[in-house]
Amino acid sequence: MTYSIGRFSAAVTAMSIAFLLTLLVLPAQARQDVVREQFSVDRGGTLVLDVDFGAVEVLTQRGTEVQITLERDVDGASDRELKEFLSRLEYRFDRRGDDVIVELRFDEDEMDRSWRRWKRDRNLEVNLTIVIPKEYNVDFRTGAGNVDIADLTGNIEGRTGAGNIHLGRTAGLVDVSSGAGDVVVEGARGEIRVQSGAGNVTLEDVDGMIEARTGAGNIEAWITRELNGRSSFDTGAGNVTVYLDGDIGADVDAKASLGNAKSDFDLRVRGKFMSKSFSGRVNGGGPSISMSAGVGNVSLRRN
Repeated sequence: MTYSIGRFSAAVTAMSIAFLLTLLVLPAQARQDVVREQFSVDRGGTLVLDVDFGAVEVLTQRGTEVQITLERDVDGASDRELKEFLSRLEYRFDRRGDDVIVELRFDEDEMDRSWRRWKRDRNLEVNLTIVIPKEYNVDFRTGAGNVDIADLTGNIEGRTGAGNIHLGRTAGLVDVSSGAGDVVVEGARGEIRVQSGAGNVTLEDVDGMIEARTGAGNIEAWITRELNGRSSFDTGAGNVTVYLDGDIGADVDAKASLGNAKSDFDLRVRGKFMSKSFSGRVNGGGPSISMSAGVGNVSLRRN
């Protein structure tokens, strides 16, 4: 009996130690603050975003309301620290006619070293989710953070300093750029202007007039309908690949300054050493398509 009690006591002690160790290694619990707002609007208005920091997701619905949810998370913050953080992150939601303005400002005092050190030692996460009518426009400016916009009928214009941009299927003007990040457009009917300083550009199921540029990254585009204007695809360092659907006609001019060139159509590749190019009419000709890569390959493929 004594032996059994000793074994039981030892087991309890081991379990207690294991439990204490588990508590010691558990990550600090996140502190979350949530703000919600809602506006009634008519279709055709514009969502104007001016955000210093944080991820932005724009969803669409068939209704005529704009619903805003702002989530702010801080890992391992005390009540006092959380209150201080929230006071530094200012926001404003406003409606002007059928337009909705969302501003998110991060108050940074460069002389406050303790505040900067506190931010560095903790994981600050800001997420902005906005639901808008399906027939609406979006105009965004963000400093740092990804931007994700769902399918909509309307114009999308915007810039982000550092972050990826992902757009669903759109019908309207697309004019977006990222200083450092990938840009993806799942489908577009209308004029498209896309640019990235350092990132890949992917354009799926597009037509109209297209301008795509990146300083360092690959460009892939699937053209599924006749173009209605001059289109260009340019990268400083990376590959350019354009896919043409069916019997789409185009006048093509493609060049790889330091790389290879390939065409699935009856276009002769010229050049020597590492500089290659091809040009000519595809399917009887049509609007011009210009493709260029400073360091990389250019390819025109049948889709």
